[in-house]
Amino acid sequence: MNARSTFGEAPVRVIDDLRREFETLVGRFTARTDGAAALYPPVDVAEGEDGYELIFDLPGLSSDAIDLELRAEGLHIAGTRPEWSDDAGHTLHRVERTTGPFERTVPLPAGADPEQIEATYRDGVLKVAIAKTAAEEPRKVFVTGGVAAD
Repeated sequence: MNARSTFGEAPVRVIDDLRREFETLVGRFTARTDGAAALYPPVDVAEGEDGYELIFDLPGLSSDAIDLELRAEGLHIAGTRPEWSDDAGHTLHRVERTTGPFERTVPLPAGADPEQIEATYRDGVLKVAIAKTAAEEPRKVFVTGGVAAD
C-alpha cells in the first residue's frame, strides 16, 4: 500500500508543491553565496600581449549610471541597478536578477599601468582596457668596498 492509494493524490501534490517552494526559497538565499558568484557585478580578467581587459556584465544600465574610480586598492566600480517596474500590473513569481546599489573593487593585475586605462560600455558590457607597464630590464649593481680581511 502506498501513500497515493491510502491518502489519494492531494497529499502527494501538496508535498511536491511544498518541496518546489522550499527549493525556490532556499535558492534565493544560496544562489549567490558560492564565492566569486556572490560578487556583483561579475568580472572576467583577460591578459593579452600588451595589456589586460576587465569585462563586467552590467545589463540594463546607462553609461552615466556607472561610476569607475582608480583607487590604491584597485579599480572601484559602483552604481545602482533599478528595480523592475511594471505598469501592466504583472505579478512576479521568480526574482533572480540583482537590483539596487552595488560596488566592488577589483585589484589591478601585477604589471598593469594605472596611467593607461580606457573604459567602453556597449550592450550591457563594460570593458576596461589597462596597458601593461614597460618591462624593466635587469641592471647590474656594482659592489664597492675595501680589500677582504684575512
